[in-house]
Amino acid sequence: MRHQLWVQMHNLHRELKKTCLHITHDLEEAFTLGEMIAVMINGRIEQVGKPEEVFYHPRNQEVARLLELGNILSGKVEEIDRTGDWIKVKCNNYYLTLPCHDGVQTNKEISFCIAPHEIKIIREGRPIRDSLKDNLFKGRIVNSVSHGMSYTLYFKIGDLRDTDRYDFEAKLPAYNYLKLNLAEGKEITVSLRKKAIHIFED
Repeated sequence: MRHQLWVQMHNLHRELKKTCLHITHDLEEAFTLGEMIAVMINGRIEQVGKPEEVFYHPRNQEVARLLELGNILSGKVEEIDRTGDWIKVKCNNYYLTLPCHDGVQTNKEISFCIAPHEIKIIREGRPIRDSLKDNLFKGRIVNSVSHGMSYTLYFKIGDLRDTDRYDFEAKLPAYNYLKLNLAEGKEITVSLRKKAIHIFED
């Protein structure tokens, strides 16, 4: 019934050609109905923009958490490319290559995120696309959670003895999970696509 109401509201908005203000706590509803979205946290509007802009470029960590992006990370800038194309960041016990960002300096602590569905699982024996070669990590699935049509994988690199912690979470459709024969404890290679990593403004 809720999905039917979304269709009716969409049609009504198109017919009336009037600005409509819709308040919701449901992320799917906001992205389905909204041409523009305002994110309010604790009574304050934190970000305004088109749905894709807000989701892929959250202004700060609070907005990213509200959007349930999951992989909110921080680290120290170790190197900046001379051409200004990328930066290298030390994050825990590994390094990440990120797109360059205005105001970034070496030895500066920065925070950033990558949406779980942007983390790609690399198939063995398949050629790796150039866009996936920057941040390749081997590790193990320490936990996997089924949502029916999709799965969330909790992935760990480094010391695999500590299974209570994980480094990243990835989301993928259930058919991919089954096709790749994934399971808890399986060792895999993942890529954090450089262009999909977003650095927060603050």
